[in-house]
Amino acid sequence: MSRRLLMTLGLLLALLVPTPLWAAIAYVQSASNSTCSSCTTLVQAYASNVGSADLLVAAIVSNQQVTGITDTQGNVWVQAIELNAGIFNDHLSIWYAQNSIAGATTVTATLAGTATFGQIRIHEYSGVAVSGALDQVGSNTQTDVGTGTDAVTTGQVTTTSNGQLIFGLTGTINNSSTATAGTFSESCRARRTVTVP
Repeated sequence: MSRRLLMTLGLLLALLVPTPLWAAIAYVQSASNSTCSSCTTLVQAYASNVGSADLLVAAIVSNQQVTGITDTQGNVWVQAIELNAGIFNDHLSIWYAQNSIAGATTVTATLAGTATFGQIRIHEYSGVAVSGALDQVGSNTQTDVGTGTDAVTTGQVTTTSNGQLIFGLTGTINNSSTATAGTFSESCRARRTVTVP
């Protein structure tokens, strides 16, 4: 008989609005690839051309660490945070590129080794500061979480100004349902099922 483990990993970051504030932050687009079962890179293209001076965000869930991200436009990607669950060597990481170069863009995340599980989701937002955008980062790991409101949480950050973009990534193991709460909308979640002997 096998036992199942329920684990949740969560990451959260807050990004600043531009100063002076002439445009509100707006979601532009996102795309994700199907789960890989044997890969050393995760590759995903945006469906439409990326705009100039936008914020690009990549959310990666894999059982290998992400060692770097590049894209076809030469944007500079920086890691905001990575969380390693330890038990299955699952890594959740968020990377971002500020002040994007406009054009057709394909993003490649390079992994430290061959992953048996990996997924990348890429996002584009306009109206975010073109430099120094990362304000705060938070993370949380939970085991045997309950049910109901706030059963799965990424932790908490307190924004420093109105109008900030809050981007979160939640990964679950052996959990068939999660949902967002309040005024948040879901664009990034990863899930997988594993059996522990």
